[in-house]
Amino acid sequence: MSATESTESTESTFATYGEHIDEGMRGTLVMFERPSDEERAMLVLPYTYCPNVADLLDTSNWECIKRELNAVDQDGNDHKVASFGHWATAYDLMLVRAGSKAHEVAERLMARYANYPVLDESDFSDRETQAFSDDLAGCINGLTIELDGTEVEGGSEAYDRLFCALSNELTESESRDSCDRSDVEEALRDLGFEYHEADYTWRGSLPSDEPPPSREQERLHVMQAPLVVVNPSERDYTDHRFVLSFGAVGTTHLLVWGHLDDALETAAEWLAEHAPGHIMAHDSDELQELFNEAMGELYPESESIDDLDPEQVERCQEQATADLTYTEAGYLTSYEWFITLENPTRSELKSFISELAERHYSDGPVCDITRVTVADDTEGHSNCEDCVVCGATPDDAY
Repeated sequence: MSATESTESTESTFATYGEHIDEGMRGTLVMFERPSDEERAMLVLPYTYCPNVADLLDTSNWECIKRELNAVDQDGNDHKVASFGHWATAYDLMLVRAGSKAHEVAERLMARYANYPVLDESDFSDRETQAFSDDLAGCINGLTIELDGTEVEGGSEAYDRLFCALSNELTESESRDSCDRSDVEEALRDLGFEYHEADYTWRGSLPSDEPPPSREQERLHVMQAPLVVVNPSERDYTDHRFVLSFGAVGTTHLLVWGHLDDALETAAEWLAEHAPGHIMAHDSDELQELFNEAMGELYPESESIDDLDPEQVERCQEQATADLTYTEAGYLTSYEWFITLENPTRSELKSFISELAERHYSDGPVCDITRVTVADDTEGHSNCEDCVVCGATPDDAY
């Protein structure tokens, strides 16, 4: 067995390169180089990359495939890119040698892709962010804008303030990977800027910089984020994933990979660090109070735990935690967490995030229960108590 061969046989689900070529030659396929017999025996990943028309996700997935294969075959002995011309557009394919480590990795990548069409969530997100930033910078540079009476120029502090303000304004209601001039002009109007046709200049001001948020404010911001991706690296090991929601009205939503027990443990660890209001630590005063209440009901004559035998202590613990879900990080209130989505597709996730964004960010904070936009004037919500945003109770639901 060669050094590049996998120690385990890999049963292929891929067509050979020769089969692909023979099929393509019946059409209008143009090859940039003729393959050898050895290359014809290589296998073709079922992923076609068209560089001339590829979107961000196409490119992200293609780069992930190349990166993963390069990691196990740095010399390129067992994988290579084959490029073709076509009447519609040129395209690239990835080839792997049958039975090699690269083949094993390729099979795993394609199985993952078939189940969830984003191979590297972090890379894709970075590309979306960079594309949006590039578009926004281009739009700002194409406009004449005065901030507090001074023309905004690239590299200046005013430019950085304006860029951040526009970025926040444009992404407040939805994540996006692009923007155009009309988007930026609309955002400028929303920020209070006015356009002066006489000299084609936008003029306005921005609030002075605020002090950095407190830890409590940061935690509240995280809790109100539409969806938090907790452990994306686990996609390499499992296809199971859940959107788990926490809070009486589902105020925190986490996307977690793993079987349910593992996913819940991972979510609980995240909650303990970032949103501790959703979880009860094992040594918390709240849990001790529940134990004391149970002891008072079951053994009213006992004054402390020292008066109980082990069996009685166990009974008190069972009653105290009857409405709680145990995790290593602490206890969750059982009726305040639930599975919102199981093994969601990317389309389902985008739809779910859009709904959350519409509820919380389109026209301002929106009541989780009543779906009513909450303005500074809280008239109509004076009796609210429970909603994370305005305090509405389930009785207020429409």
